[in-house]
Amino acid sequence: MNSLDVAVLADGRPVIAAAQSNGDFRYVECLNVACSDSEMVSVDLTLDSTTAAVEIGPNGLPFLAYYDDGELSAVACHDTGCRDRVMTSIGEATGGGCGSVRPSIAFLPDGNPMITYWAPRALMLAECTSAACTEATVDIFANVRTYELAVLPNGSPVMTYFTYSEQEAPLAEDACCPPADLRVATCTSGSCVGID
Repeated sequence: MNSLDVAVLADGRPVIAAAQSNGDFRYVECLNVACSDSEMVSVDLTLDSTTAAVEIGPNGLPFLAYYDDGELSAVACHDTGCRDRVMTSIGEATGGGCGSVRPSIAFLPDGNPMITYWAPRALMLAECTSAACTEATVDIFANVRTYELAVLPNGSPVMTYFTYSEQEAPLAEDACCPPADLRVATCTSGSCVGID
């Protein structure tokens, strides 16, 4: 199984994060809007997962996240081609489960990334302490199945997710479950200490 995610630079050119089942995690910078010409960089050639995410930060540069060997890894690119980059291991993670279990990235008003990601039957929330995310505060947010993250214009993170129902029997980490309740949580602080 392969995974792709795409984002668009300020000049309209797409960039792509691609995790491949052969163990390659690659980043592609399109050299024009139509992407008829591109350049590719191998970010990680020892990947054991096929889940990738990319977003463009307030600084105009790509920020990547992916699962590798049971860990969430983050990559802060220092140029649009991601040739100069900082890579950091954030915490325990797994690509198992159903639905949208790839990492989800959003940026707080201070420009620091926030990443939601999948650990066994749980939504993890990593708040980076810098734009490069060389360190992060990680907390368990909720027992969930699928999720997505964004930041509102006022700077508050908002998460949507499906919960597990109380009636569901325990399942293997990679098992799929029937639909459950859809929830929306708006954090009243960047660290999501308060939730509406």
